[in-house]
Amino acid sequence: MGLEEEQHICAICQQEITGGAMRTKNRIYCEDSCFNCSACQRSLKNVSVFTKDDNLYCEEHYKAKFVPKCAQCNDYITEVRN
Repeated sequence: MGLEEEQHICAICQQEITGGAMRTKNRIYCEDSCFNCSACQRSLKNVSVFTKDDNLYCEEHYKAKFVPKCAQCNDYITEVRN
């Protein structure tokens, strides 16, 4: 089976993708119906995409769930300096 003939199965709905598809972390998704933040359902087509435990997140919800905040300024800690 050639690459053009390969079936693409969505990682979310497990259905064959017949329209547009998006790919991240070696998984593919239905562009219009499944490529959404798992916290807020916002479309991720035109924003940064974050993944954790096979779930997709927009930047806002990824940070809120997984990035620690500074105890003093309450901003997200995105890098650690020595």
